[in-house]
Amino acid sequence: MLNPSQYQMSQHQRLSQLRIKLLHLHKLLLETERLTYEQVRGHVSGGELLQLAIGHEQFAWLHRLSELIIQIDELLHADESVTPEAIEAIDSDIRTLLSPDESGGVTAEAHDMAVRRMVQAGAVPINWMAVLAEWQRDWARTETTVGVSDITLEHGGASAVALAWELQLLATTPPAIAAGDQLHSCSSES
Repeated sequence: MLNPSQYQMSQHQRLSQLRIKLLHLHKLLLETERLTYEQVRGHVSGGELLQLAIGHEQFAWLHRLSELIIQIDELLHADESVTPEAIEAIDSDIRTLLSPDESGGVTAEAHDMAVRRMVQAGAVPINWMAVLAEWQRDWARTETTVGVSDITLEHGGASAVALAWELQLLATTPPAIAAGDQLHSCSSES
């Protein structure tokens, strides 16, 4: 059995080790988010990263982890001894914070977890273009070709480029342009 002084020292040591692990986790998560941000917007300096971590919505999900580390720092530097209730509250916060989101809607990790659960249940993940193609079946279904063409040209990325190229090659105008919608610039008048 530990005397009160030994107990306090062991709790202090436990919190210190926990703090170090959470700081390491925070650093890894921040670096991962930085890489994701830089893929879209280009390189950011250390100072810019600090500003992003403080104020940008993409980094907001890391704030709770930062707050938890601050709570541990406050406990470690407090004049009064650390209570078992304070330790339990920190443990509970960590368990809540580090549990994957079951809805799959908040973070990329949560989304990935949701997809893995669906695959385990037998679902076969495909992208929206594959679903659209399955619904259309073929271009002979003329009652839906206008809508499918519009969606593909508007949101299809490389598939939109391929469709525009095909339409140009065939010297045809996409149905939306033929109907007067000038949003797409892939007519054969090049």
